[in-house]
Amino acid sequence: SPLVQKFPATAMSAAASSLATTTAALSEMRAIEERPPPQCAMTCTRREEGDLEAQEIKKAAAAPKDALGDREPIWDNLKGICVLLVVLIHTLRVFEQEVVAEGHFASGLILPLLFVCMPAFCFASGHLSKVADTRGRLVALFRMWAVFLIQQTLYAYFWALQSQYFQAKSPEAFPFWKQFLPGVTWFLLCLAVWRTALPLLNLLRWPFLTSLVLTMLAQSTDVAQSEYIKPMLSFLPFYLAGYRCPKGFLSAFPRSRDTAKFTFLSILMLSPALSLVLPSLESGVGLFDRMSRPTWTAYGCLYGGRIADSLGQGGPACHSGAGLARTLAFYAAALPLVFCFLACVPRRQVWGLTRAGAMSVYIYLFHIYFLVFGKSQLLSALEHSGQREHFQTVVLHSVWAVPACIGLAVSLWGCLACGWIRPVCSSLVEPQVEMFLMEQQFDVPAKVSSPREVLIRGGLLLDALLV
Repeated sequence: SPLVQKFPATAMSAAASSLATTTAALSEMRAIEERPPPQCAMTCTRREEGDLEAQEIKKAAAAPKDALGDREPIWDNLKGICVLLVVLIHTLRVFEQEVVAEGHFASGLILPLLFVCMPAFCFASGHLSKVADTRGRLVALFRMWAVFLIQQTLYAYFWALQSQYFQAKSPEAFPFWKQFLPGVTWFLLCLAVWRTALPLLNLLRWPFLTSLVLTMLAQSTDVAQSEYIKPMLSFLPFYLAGYRCPKGFLSAFPRSRDTAKFTFLSILMLSPALSLVLPSLESGVGLFDRMSRPTWTAYGCLYGGRIADSLGQGGPACHSGAGLARTLAFYAAALPLVFCFLACVPRRQVWGLTRAGAMSVYIYLFHIYFLVFGKSQLLSALEHSGQREHFQTVVLHSVWAVPACIGLAVSLWGCLACGWIRPVCSSLVEPQVEMFLMEQQFDVPAKVSSPREVLIRGGLLLDALLV
C-alpha cells in the first residue's frame, strides 16, 4: 500500500514498538489518575471544617435567644457598665443639664468617666474581634454593614419626622448623614470599618503608635470636621490595643489589681467632690473649671465636627498645637485608666449587669429614641397645661434635676436590658443576610501534572498525528 511504501519495515516496527510503549504508559497514567489526589486530605479537611462551621452556626441560631452560652462574664459586665454610662451622658445632654461647668454634680461625675466610657467599649470590641477568615465571620461582617445602613436610615428618618423640616416634595436631599442631634451609629460604622480592615491592621508592627500618629495627622487637617471619619481614627488606638492584648491578660497581674481598683475608685469619688467643694472656697472659684476644660476640649476633638465645637467652648482649636497636645495627654491618661477600670469590673456573672451587657447593642442603639421622643411628648403635654416654661426654667435647673436624670437613665437601661426589645427589633439588629449571599463552594484543586506525565501526553499526541 502507499503507507507501506512510504514507511519502510524498520520504521513500521519502531512505530509499533512506540505504540506499545505509549499504550502501557497510558494504562499506567490511568491507574495514577484513579488514585486519590494528594490534596484530597487538605480538601477533605477544609470541607469537614466548613461542615462543622455550618453546624455550629445552625446550633447557635437554634439556641435560645436569652442564653448567654459560654461568653466570658467580665466582657458582658464591662459592656453593661459602659452602655449605662452612655445612657447617663445622653440623658443629661437631652435634658439640658450643665455638664461642662463647675459647681454641678454632673460635671464632676462625668469628667473621669470620659476616659473610660467609649475607650473601654472600643478596647473590649478589639479584644473580642477576630480576622474574618471563615465564612461564618464573613457573614457576621456583612451583617454588621447591613445593620449600620439600617440603623443610619432609621435614625435619619426619625429626625426627619421629629423636626418636620424635611418633606417628601422638598427640593433638598434627604439628610442621611447629618441630623440635629448626633446619633450613636458612628460606632457601628467604626466597628464595620475596623473589622473589615483588620487583616491589614494586623500586619502593623507598632499598631498603637501607628494609629496614634495617623490620628494626629488627621486632626491637623479638615478630616476633623467629619463626625464619622474623625471618631473612626480617634478611637482606633484603643481598638488595636484591645486586639493586641493576649487572651487572659487580666489574670496576669493579680497583685496590681487592688491598686488599680483603688486608683480608679478614688478618682471617681474625688472628681464630684472637687466640683462641689472648690466653688465654695474663696480661692477655689474657677479652679475646677480650669482643670476640667482641657479634658472636655480633648474629648470633643476625638469626635470632631459640631461635638468638638460645643465641648470646646472657646478653647484652642483641635488642629492647633495646644489642641494636639491635649489630645496626646488624653491618650496618655485614658489607656492606664482603662486598665484600672477593667480591674473594677466583676469577673463573675452579676444579676442584671451581665444580662445588660449581652443586650448592650439593643440598649445602645434604641435608648436615644426613648429619650428624644419621651422628652418631646413631655414638653407637648406641659405645653397644653401651660407649665412648659416653668419646667424649663425651674425644674430642669433645680437641685433634683441631676438625680432625676440619673434615676431615669438607670430605669431606661434596666428596662431595655430585660430583653423584651430583642424579639421586637431583632430584624433591625440581627437581619438574616444569608439569603443575599452565595453558598460557599469547596472545589477540589486541580492536580498539577508532573513533567513525566506531560511527556507521556505529548508522546501520545505525536503518535496519533503520525499514525
